[in-house]
Amino acid sequence: MPRRIVIHPGFHKTGTSTIQHVLKANRPTLRPWMQSVLRGQMRMIVSAARGYSTWRDPVSLFKFSARFKAFLDGLRPPRGRVLCLSAEELSGHLPGRGKLADFSAAPVLAARMAAIAARRFPGVEIVFFYSTRAPEAWLQSAYWHHVKASSMTMEWDDYARAYAASSDLEAMVDAVADALECPVHRVHHGLQIGGCGIGAG
Repeated sequence: MPRRIVIHPGFHKTGTSTIQHVLKANRPTLRPWMQSVLRGQMRMIVSAARGYSTWRDPVSLFKFSARFKAFLDGLRPPRGRVLCLSAEELSGHLPGRGKLADFSAAPVLAARMAAIAARRFPGVEIVFFYSTRAPEAWLQSAYWHHVKASSMTMEWDDYARAYAASSDLEAMVDAVADALECPVHRVHHGLQIGGCGIGAG
């Protein structure tokens, strides 16, 4: 059994790639304490999470749940170590893609992951960790990501008005916390990974 499960499902454009780079680069050093699983090892799961965030239908949610369960069932649990799952797309697509207006799929997806992990590893502490960012800075970063990645032609002012609500990441973490019974930690403009219990102790 793992000693603790830490799930880091977002958010996009809040330093998540930096966290994942640190985890990957330091795997040999962290191995005595932690097993990290990153986006590349969860492609089918993040694909299903993106699908649910787009369609919000029972079939998409069932697909996500089934894939997450199958992944945990096939995982060799790190005995006495922390199991860390990190991929921002576990919260769905980045808002601004198509008609996707916000991260409101995140609480539903988090609740499913928490329930499935609790059944797979009964009695093991489960912790969720989110990184956030100031609303305007986050919105600008999201906008330029869409411009570069999807050739978005919407002007910045129009985008800012249309997707302003999606930038309140603190409120979204609150919504996730309300949906879960396990601890939900957050960090704003920092990478205090030890604060969510990844380190020893």
